[in-house]
Amino acid sequence: MKKKFSKVIDFYNETDQHQKLYFLMLCQEMITVPIYEGDTVVAYGLDYEAPVCPNGTMLQLNTEQFSSRQKEEKLNKD
Repeated sequence: MKKKFSKVIDFYNETDQHQKLYFLMLCQEMITVPIYEGDTVVAYGLDYEAPVCPNGTMLQLNTEQFSSRQKEEKLNKD
């Protein structure tokens, strides 16, 4: 592996899940998630309040659209 990426590999190998989650939260403004809506691709940013959360052994990215839909469904249940 190129020396240029050795710090990235070290970071990945030496950090725990919570540190990786925090890192992704720091990067949230640089991350978008493309989703097809019909024939159109829409790129959503990560949710401002909860951009990343643990989900079992995985890290879940929450888009603005996902969080908005979750809030709607919660309001409709009540």
